Amino acid sequence: VIATQFPTLLKIGPPFISPDEEESILSVTVWFRLPATSGAIFHYTLDGSTPTIDSPNIGSVGGPILLNKLGKTVVKCFASKDGMEDSVVVTRTYTILGRCSPPFISPNYGTFENEVVAKFHTPTPKGRICFTVDSTADPGKDSTCVEDGGSFRINTAGRHTIRAVTVADGMADSSETEVTLHIVLKVAAPVITPEINVFPIVAMLTVKCSTPDATMFYTLDRTIPTVSSYTISNGGNIVVDSIGSHTLKVLAIATGMVNSNITTKD
Repeated sequence: VIATQFPTLLKIGPPFISPDEEESILSVTVWFRLPATSGAIFHYTLDGSTPTIDSPNIGSVGGPILLNKLGKTVVKCFASKDGMEDSVVVTRTYTILGRCSPPFISPNYGTFENEVVAKFHTPTPKGRICFTVDSTADPGKDSTCVEDGGSFRINTAGRHTIRAVTVADGMADSSETEVTLHIVLKVAAPVITPEINVFPIVAMLTVKCSTPDATMFYTLDRTIPTVSSYTISNGGNIVVDSIGSHTLKVLAIATGMVNSNITTKD
């Protein structure tokens, strides 16, 4: 009996799939490589099933294959070549993340007296807005976060920069929205008491301002008070003892602040 010997086929080495398993934003481009065996055909599946010789193939060029379906995609691939034994199946898993829409901040510019309330909105369902104020740190999930429609109050003088992103579970953070808002502090308007307008013989009026260290100036002749007008201390009294109609106008001023509105009493 003469034994028939069949030649032993060389086995193709496992193909390389790049990039390695990863999370990607919106899409990822996959390549197959087999440097040691030229001319091998790559067969693959994208649904986690085991590829066969009848599965889709991309020839010997190895790609590219664009993956842009959100969620997880399991790529399996093996290589075949005439006269050689098929390679083992290699698996890679890719997660494609959608990107959140950038948030809107309102107001998005301007100068404001004493304070401003910044409001946040995002069109991303179940998205939250995470932000920083006057910080060099990038905004993200570890920053201060509010739900859609949330707000933040700023009441310190100066220019304030708000940087914000939208975040949501299972999605990549949005691109950044940045606004700068300018806060100027304004002196409180003076308060004149009593509130009555008609006095017998003499009118004694008390003038107060709730802003510390404010200086008040007044006129009694209907003219607009300036720093050249009469002055009165906080809580001081103005006595009017001449018969007839008089109009008292009071202005309060403080260093580094916007002048108050003028309070008028007839």
